[in-house]
This record gives sequence, C-alpha cells and structure tokens, in this order.
Amino acid sequence: MQGILTNIIKALLDELTPLIFDQQRRITEDIETEIIEGNRDKARQLLNDKTDYYSEIHDIYVEFVARLISYLYRHHRDKGLYDVLKTIGEKQKERFLKAMSLPVETVVKNSAMIMKSHPRGKLKIEEDFEKFIFICDPCGSGGYLLDGGFYDSPNALALVKEPQRMTWNNKDFPSYCVHCSIWNEILPIEWKGYPYWVHRPPRFKNDKCTFYIFKDPQNIPKDYLIHKRKTESDVSGSG
Repeated sequence: MQGILTNIIKALLDELTPLIFDQQRRITEDIETEIIEGNRDKARQLLNDKTDYYSEIHDIYVEFVARLISYLYRHHRDKGLYDVLKTIGEKQKERFLKAMSLPVETVVKNSAMIMKSHPRGKLKIEEDFEKFIFICDPCGSGGYLLDGGFYDSPNALALVKEPQRMTWNNKDFPSYCVHCSIWNEILPIEWKGYPYWVHRPPRFKNDKCTFYIFKDPQNIPKDYLIHKRKTESDVSGSG
C-alpha cells in the first residue's frame, strides 16, 4: 500500500504541476490584457486571484513537506533526519555551488526572489558595510508554520528536542526549519568553506527569522561557524 500511495503522489504532482503553471500563465495574460484596456479594477482582482491560487498550492506543498519531515524525525530521530536531508542537499550540490559563485548582488537578488516566492511572508532587506540583512517577519514557510500553530497540539509537527548543529544549538526546535541549517550552512561549509546564508532562525511563535549574506565570505565572523564545524559525530543518534 505504501508503494501504491507513493506512486499516486508522484503521479498527482506530475499531472498537477503543469496545470498550475498553465493557470498562472493564463491569469498573467488576462492581467496584461486588462491593463492594456485600462481596466485597473479587473486587473487588480485578477492579480489577487493569481496570488490566492498560488498561496493555496504553496501552503499545501509546505505543509506536506513539513509533515514528512516531522514523521522522519519522530520515527528515525536526529540521525535519520540529518542523513536524509543531507542526501537531498548533496543532490543539489551543483546548483548550490553555481549559486555561490555568482556576484553578491546577484546572490542577494536571487535570494530575495526565493523568499518572496513564499506568499505568506514579509521581507525587509537592510545593508551595512559588510553584509546584507534579510529580515523575514515572518518567514513565509517555516515562520508560517510556526505562527500558524502547526507545532501546537493536537497533531503537532515535531520539535527536535536536543540542541545540535542542525538546530543552531537550540533545543525544542521546529523540525521543518532544520533543512535551512543543513542546506544553506552545514553543506556549503563542507563544500566551499563558508555558508550560503548565515541564519538567525525563529525559535518561538511570532519570532522573526533573520539571515545574512556577506559581501566577502572571508569576513564572516568565526563565531557564526564554530558550532557547524564539528564532526558529524555530534549529530545524535539517540531515540
């Protein structure tokens, strides 16, 4: 039965994805037509519809992934969660290395596009002499889940109990959010010696998520990296 369900999920995604893209394309074309014809109110309504449709499927995807990650942690504990997300990250290695090789201005632009693709989020970007500061208040994926009560009983998503690298040494940390630590920090440090993004993640409801993109990776403070440079043996296999 599990294999059958897996095949059904894959088939649904294969069929649904082009339908979603086609829907978004058609609404975009309708918006352009209404703008050309001067129908601002109709264009505005279509834009709201386009956002609502996208938000609905985005949230379904995020919640589904979060449930799978939560299940993974509950039944396979810290090491199982870490190993699976690391394997997935390794499959994205070429894409990450290409992204990290781009000029910092392009990295910032691409990162902003990624965060803005989470429609429930709010993003503000600041800059100082050494870095760009992304303030997600809330983050439209992990923050959306946290603020939306998905970690509250009953049927709550799992919290990773023990502090460790993938939780930024926080205890009782939202399980969904650990993918950012592994994919944006731990693995890039192994590959290139520095993180893609440096996070200060949310730890409780209504807590904003902040991450930094440094203009020169050599200027990233070592204190940001120390707890991620330990050996993989610090990923607990308890439970």
